[in-house]
Amino acid sequence: MTNNKQQTAVDWLENQLLKQKSILKNHFEEGKWNDDRCSEIDNCLEFVKQAKEMEKERIETAYNKGTVHGIDYPESTLPISGEQYYNKTYGGNK
Repeated sequence: MTNNKQQTAVDWLENQLLKQKSILKNHFEEGKWNDDRCSEIDNCLEFVKQAKEMEKERIETAYNKGTVHGIDYPESTLPISGEQYYNKTYGGNK
């Protein structure tokens, strides 16, 4: 990933699926296209979109409800919101 952002597990999965789709497209150029396989990857990418949103919500909630060095802080006293933390750490809406 670029910009020193961390990569979530769902981001990693998405990158792997996109790599596989790219490989399949290269095979197409060689006359070995497998449309069914590419459709399967597209279906998986739709699930990845849903998983990314779920993971984003989980990370934001964990940040908002979490602790710093074992000390519970009320959400209102956190230096940034869970959404800001997510965007700073993982790059926001990619």
